[in-house]
Amino acid sequence: MVSVYDGTTRYTVGRWTLGKYGAHGWPPLSSCFYAYQTAAKAMSSQFPKDSKYKTAPKVLIQVTATGKAYFNPKAGMWALSSVRPVRILPNSVPADKDANGADISPGPDRADSVIHQDLKTHPWVP
Repeated sequence: MVSVYDGTTRYTVGRWTLGKYGAHGWPPLSSCFYAYQTAAKAMSSQFPKDSKYKTAPKVLIQVTATGKAYFNPKAGMWALSSVRPVRILPNSVPADKDANGADISPGPDRADSVIHQDLKTHPWVP
């Protein structure tokens, strides 16, 4: 799986993905991975306008995290220094796509996925 936001960060179920900066201290927000505590909150959020794969098919993944993290109480979102995808959640693959984005049947229904917020509009706390 590839990040919808930057188009380069790769995620693999069962493998850790580490932030690029801030390994021994508090990572900058630009190096964090963003997650919500509930699937409903994740699916109702929006990606930033400049996301590389904003219109691509998406899946919702459950992750575990380790290391330093920030929480934004207003958005209900975590900024995490490292994540490990545990599984692709059921019903998060669009009805007409498989997990790789290949067409499998026609249909208008689409599912959204774990989403990023604009960092400049939300207060973050460690």
